Amino acid sequence: MYMIRCFRHSSTVNATRGDACDPRASFPHWQSFLSDQPVEPLSFRKTQASLSQNSVTVARQWDVDSIWFGARSLSAIRAPNQFRLSFFSPHKSNISTNQVIQPHGLDLAHTRHTCIGSFTTAGVRFSVFVFFPHGARSQTRASANSLSLARFRDLYDDIILPAVYETVPDHARQEIPGSYDLIYAKSRAYQEKPGAGRWSAEDESRAFRLAYDVTASALPRFWASIVERANLHRVQTRRGEDVAYFQNPRLLFQSHDLKNAFARPSLYESLALFRDTILAGLDPN
Repeated sequence: MYMIRCFRHSSTVNATRGDACDPRASFPHWQSFLSDQPVEPLSFRKTQASLSQNSVTVARQWDVDSIWFGARSLSAIRAPNQFRLSFFSPHKSNISTNQVIQPHGLDLAHTRHTCIGSFTTAGVRFSVFVFFPHGARSQTRASANSLSLARFRDLYDDIILPAVYETVPDHARQEIPGSYDLIYAKSRAYQEKPGAGRWSAEDESRAFRLAYDVTASALPRFWASIVERANLHRVQTRRGEDVAYFQNPRLLFQSHDLKNAFARPSLYESLALFRDTILAGLDPN
């Protein structure tokens, strides 16, 4: 009722220009409603002081929010886990902000890198990044610290795909495109919905489907072949110089925003759960 009295009648609000009321005339009615001083002074302790001591309970939980592993090889992924080799991962997955942690001593945000796949262990999904310390130093934007299309062509045609055909079993290898051009074409193609008969704007891009399983048993030789080919590969600059752009590639396993996956009442319990699940699924050697 108080609020109703403070509002003008609609007939006066919607009156003609000459007969319309001045809306400022109703402001004094609202002044006491909106600006009365509180009975007690504002204080952060006021609400807490009004509660009985027995009704306040503070609980602390220990948790692991993100995990970063500077792995030496893909062989760190133990069976029965499988590595999902992927191509043309979106730039937004790249690390574009400065990080306190620096696996392998790398400035992650300013080192050229790309995501080459993922794996899951104990229900936690890890993204697998490969960094190229000898690549051109990049800017802070995620799209700038990735690779150019020319470097992706070098990486796929001269390093990763030859390693696939050398080390990955036939049944897995037959699913993987054989060249950069095929990968690029698939990443720009679309999957039509069954029964539609033609492409529509709602069709999903196949770029999200360019991921292929590689068994854990093949990973030691697969990564060794990648490193060997990366160390031998040379990129010619505009000046005609040969640069070891991909030399000494470094791996990073990353998982973040785990949302209380390891939340426990004590630090010991949280770390013990991390040890018995995540570390148990990885090979420390």
